[in-house]
Amino acid sequence: MRRSFLALAAALGCIDEPGSLVTGYPDGAAFPEAPFWKNVPAGGAAIVTNNYGDSLSIVDLAARASLGDLPVGLNPVEREGPHHDAVSPDGTRLFVGISNFVQGSGSGPHGAHGTGAADGYALMLDTATMALSASHRVDRSPGDVTVNAEGTRAYVSHFDLLRVIEAIDAGEPEEETYATIAVLDAATFEEIARPTVCPTPHGIRLSADGSQLYVACYNGDQIAIVDTETFEVTRVPVAPDVVPPPNARYLPNSVHVSPADGRVWIANLGTGELRVLDPAKRAIDTECIVQVGGQPYFGKFLDDGATFVLPVQGADATDLAWIDAASCEVAERQTLAAADCRAGHMLLAGPEGDDGPGYLVCEGNRADPGTFVFFDSLRPGGKVEAVVPVGVFPDGAVLVYPGLGINPP
Repeated sequence: MRRSFLALAAALGCIDEPGSLVTGYPDGAAFPEAPFWKNVPAGGAAIVTNNYGDSLSIVDLAARASLGDLPVGLNPVEREGPHHDAVSPDGTRLFVGISNFVQGSGSGPHGAHGTGAADGYALMLDTATMALSASHRVDRSPGDVTVNAEGTRAYVSHFDLLRVIEAIDAGEPEEETYATIAVLDAATFEEIARPTVCPTPHGIRLSADGSQLYVACYNGDQIAIVDTETFEVTRVPVAPDVVPPPNARYLPNSVHVSPADGRVWIANLGTGELRVLDPAKRAIDTECIVQVGGQPYFGKFLDDGATFVLPVQGADATDLAWIDAASCEVAERQTLAAADCRAGHMLLAGPEGDDGPGYLVCEGNRADPGTFVFFDSLRPGGKVEAVVPVGVFPDGAVLVYPGLGINPP
C-alpha cells in the first residue's frame, strides 16, 4: 500500500526519485550575503523558490537576466527544500515555506528528509536586504504560502504525506490523516491559529474579500473552505465518487479564484481536469468539467476573468491552455519548446496585467537548472521573448517591485 500511495504523490512533484544530491561545505560554513542584491531593482524582480537547489533565484525583470542564487533556510549544511513563496502587498516582506523535505538529499544533521519527518518552518525576509527577519516553526512539509490583501496575515499549508501514511498504517480513522493550515501575523510572525483542515492540503488561495481560504486537499479529493475569522472548516468533495485516502484519484493540487464571479477553479493532477466550486452553494458545478489532456498546475485568469490560462504538463512537453470560463472548454492551446520550458509549474503576470508580459516557472528535469520564461503576453498567441536559467527544481515565484509585491493569483 505504501508504495502505491507514494506513487500517487509523485505526480505532485513533492516526491520524486532523482539521483543523490550531494553538496560539500567547508568548516564554519554559513549563509553568505548576496553581493548582487542592494535593494529591489527599479524594474522589478522575480524571486523563485528552488526546491532541490535550496535557494532563491533572483531574476531582474527589466534586464531579463539572472542576478544570482541566494541560499535560504536556517541551516547552511542541510538541504531544507524551500517550497513556494509569497510577498506582502507593499513588497517589503518575503515569506518562504521551508519544507525540510528533499528526496535523495543525502546525509546531514537531521539525516535525509525523504520522509518529510522533520517539522517545517516559515521564514520572513526583508526584501531590501534579503536578510532573515523572523522564522516560525510550523508542521511537516509546508506546501503553499499566501498573504491577504492587507498584508496582515500569512497562510501556510502542510502537504503532510507522512501523517496520512502513519494513520493508515496504524488503522486510524480518516480524521487522523488531516493536516493543518498555519495562520501567522505577517508583521510579528506570531501564530494566530492552526486549524486542522483535510488530508495533504496543498494549494491555497483567498476569496476577494479575504473571508474564505480555499484549500486543495490532494489526498482527500476535497476542497476545504476555511472561515478566516472563526476558522471553521467546510469540506466539499470534488466529485461524487471520491474515496478516502490512500485511494484518492482526482488529486486536487491548486485552486484559483475567478476575478469575475469568485468561483474557485480546481486543478486535479490525477484526472487531468479542472472542476469548479460555487462558493455560494458550496458545491461543485457538475456542468463545468474541463479535460486538459495532461497535468494542470498553477494558472492565471486574464483580467476580466473570461479566460483562464493554464500550464499543462505532458509526458514530453508543456502546453499553455486558454480555457473559456463561460463554455468550460479549451479555446486555444500552445506547445512550448522543450528547450524553453520543461514541466511548467506556475504562471504570473506583472502590474500591467493583460497589457504587459507574462512569466512561467518551469521545473526542468529536477536535476539540472530549471527556467524562468518571459512571454510578451499571456493572451493567445503570446510569444516567448526570453528564457533565464534558475535553480534546481524551481516550483514557485513572486514578483517584487519598489513599493509593490505581486503573488501568484
